[in-house]
Amino acid sequence: MLISYSDSFKALDSYVVHHNRQCIDLKDRIRTPMCLTMREILRIYSAFLSKHHKKTPITVHTIPLLTTNNKQLAKRTHQCTRTIQRHIKRLVETGVITRKVFHGTKANYELLINPKIMCIKGLTSPKTAVISAKSPQQKSTVNHVFTDSKSTNCRLTDIHTITTYKN
Repeated sequence: MLISYSDSFKALDSYVVHHNRQCIDLKDRIRTPMCLTMREILRIYSAFLSKHHKKTPITVHTIPLLTTNNKQLAKRTHQCTRTIQRHIKRLVETGVITRKVFHGTKANYELLINPKIMCIKGLTSPKTAVISAKSPQQKSTVNHVFTDSKSTNCRLTDIHTITTYKN
């Protein structure tokens, strides 16, 4: 998995909060269904990047565009295709999606997501990839703390508390 979902979702939420604070009219704000559509786009993009990364490594300059269509997004989000069209249009207007390449009504379109929102793990530029290949860094385990705890601190997942509180 190349995209960190938690980091990307936090970045999306902070972008939405920042955008909505600047909007005076309610019609210009990014609403929750649009955020849910964008989260699903990020999930699809993660799977797309994983497949693409197996063929050719992804660098900063070679991030591919996401190829998708309205039917795929509508099926994944349980919404109609017209709603997906409106959400994509609004996400492009607000800058969450930076570019949409339309190839016609019967073909897929390509989306480029704002790099401030995507958090791609292990993405290196070609220059840093060459430097790291010449001098590999070794991680030191001197200051690491290892614990042998067999129980968790969470009350709901501790097996002892579940078995003692039976109805």
